[in-house]
Amino acid sequence: MKKCLIPLLSALFVAGTVWAAPKPQGEWSPFQFGVGGPNMQLAPAENSIAPLRLNFAFSENDAVYGLDFGLAGKANRTAAFQFNLFNFIEGQGAGAVLAIYHTADAYTGVTFAPFNYVDGEYKGIQMGFFPKADTLYGIQFGAINRVRVLHGIQAGLVNVAEDSSVPFLPLLRIGF
Repeated sequence: MKKCLIPLLSALFVAGTVWAAPKPQGEWSPFQFGVGGPNMQLAPAENSIAPLRLNFAFSENDAVYGLDFGLAGKANRTAAFQFNLFNFIEGQGAGAVLAIYHTADAYTGVTFAPFNYVDGEYKGIQMGFFPKADTLYGIQFGAINRVRVLHGIQAGLVNVAEDSSVPFLPLLRIGF
């Protein structure tokens, strides 16, 4: 029972984050299939996609809600389970991400990517070889963790919190 508790709570957290996210506004499409950017995809780039986007090579849309799967995807905002090798969010993201490279302006949820960058506020669990966020509210797991402001926990070989009186700590850092 205890072994199932953390994955179950994580799944509930992510599902709640996606459910509570804003829904598509303006033009939207129920399905996107992209093979090479805005000129080689079914729906226009300015459309929001809900509930499924498949990126054979690359897709770009205003927003994605639901499931996003493929090689590379770009959106202005998301509330989705995203499984892309390369994931680009130019605004607010929410949900869960599994990628090799992930970047967002702000994110709420769970992300795992060896290279995991959030330029603004991150709320949730950020994992990777090199997770980086400006402000972290949550937990950061990685080999080299980096934030400017920490409100949570960093666990890794190198933990950097730039605004701390002690900016570098090995193994574990707690900041509130």
